[in-house]
Amino acid sequence: MPAGAPERLTDRLQPEGGVADETRVRPSLSLLLVLAVAWIPSGDRDGRPARAHGSPATPPAASAPAAKLPEEISYAQLGAHPGRYLGRCVRVRVQVSSWAERWDPFLTRFGSGEFRALDAWSDEQRLWDEAEFAAPAARLFVRRGSAAEWALAEARRFDRFELELEVHAVLADRPWAQVSCVRPLAGGWSEGALIHAARAADLVARGASARAREELDRALRGPLHPSARRALGELVAADG
Repeated sequence: MPAGAPERLTDRLQPEGGVADETRVRPSLSLLLVLAVAWIPSGDRDGRPARAHGSPATPPAASAPAAKLPEEISYAQLGAHPGRYLGRCVRVRVQVSSWAERWDPFLTRFGSGEFRALDAWSDEQRLWDEAEFAAPAARLFVRRGSAAEWALAEARRFDRFELELEVHAVLADRPWAQVSCVRPLAGGWSEGALIHAARAADLVARGASARAREELDRALRGPLHPSARRALGELVAADG
């Protein structure tokens, strides 16, 4: 019996090592015959071979194939070619900036009565640059009361996610997409890493390569995602 099985599966019919009271457990002869007939496998009673003990009555059904995930692309790719993905579902990786307070839905479905709008940075943005930090690449829409809203409700700045998006419209050369699935990810920027990265960029601009590398090393101590690490490496490599 497997360890940890429910107690009811290990109940015994009589005490271990003891003899039960015969006056209580001795069945009648007729009852024994009924039980014996009931125990005989059906194959023995009707002349057909009985299946082996423990084997399934029918062959096990083939396991259902795993659901195919949508295509994974960078948000930079989606932003550069939004029409290519119109009407499609894709996966992207982003970091949370903030919830938008107000926006103009124009002719799209994404009015504030039914949706919330989340601004997020793409993995490719160099957030130590003030201009990029101030302009998150993605504005994504989350239906109010949906599982996606629940999953993002406690999201804080710099939290990183893989999101499944349904691209419903292209307007002003930007994709207007609804979040349908949310998966938390590790490896996002932190405020501390950004401070050290900004210092490294400033030192590179001033030609102080040695000090820039020190700041870079500090920035890289955090669990940054691969795109951020590559960008930081290119920052100092360009100077040297």
